[in-house]
Amino acid sequence: MNVDKGKGRRQFLLLVALFLGPVVLAVLLYFGGLDLRPSGSVAHGELISPVVELPIIDDVATFRGAWTLAILDGGECAASCAEALVKIRQIRLSLGREMERIERILVIDGGSPALDQLLTGHPGLQIVDANDPQVARLVADFPGPVADSLYLVDPLGNLMMRFERSAEPKAIRKDLKRLLRLSSIG
Repeated sequence: MNVDKGKGRRQFLLLVALFLGPVVLAVLLYFGGLDLRPSGSVAHGELISPVVELPIIDDVATFRGAWTLAILDGGECAASCAEALVKIRQIRLSLGREMERIERILVIDGGSPALDQLLTGHPGLQIVDANDPQVARLVADFPGPVADSLYLVDPLGNLMMRFERSAEPKAIRKDLKRLLRLSSIG
């Protein structure tokens, strides 16, 4: 009979450990300061944290309703700007049927003589005049070195990601593809 008591006690303790063990382990990890989360990120761009909500401006209504790749350029869209425009056009086209969810915007000095040429080489590109006071207020919300960056704005008008203009198109496409797959908006 003693054999059965010992076996029953062991089974009971095993059941208690099985059910309470994970709870005890979770409490120890939470309060013990052990951080077992991965330290790296799979994103190639820089997440803007906290997310910046862009103000609603009539001329820039396209920052709402679609994922938007934005380029800000204070000059006449020189070589680096032109390369960035080609890059975001190619990224958008490479998304196939998802490309309809992506808009492209260039914020530039409206007096630039090269604007007509830009529009012919980039159908669907929206150009916004940086000289407009409302647009200038909007541009002030963009962090980082603006002249060296590509920005991603979500369909709700939140500025959420920044890429270096020199970033590989495949890396930007990969981040964008992941966001489009996970997002039900835009």
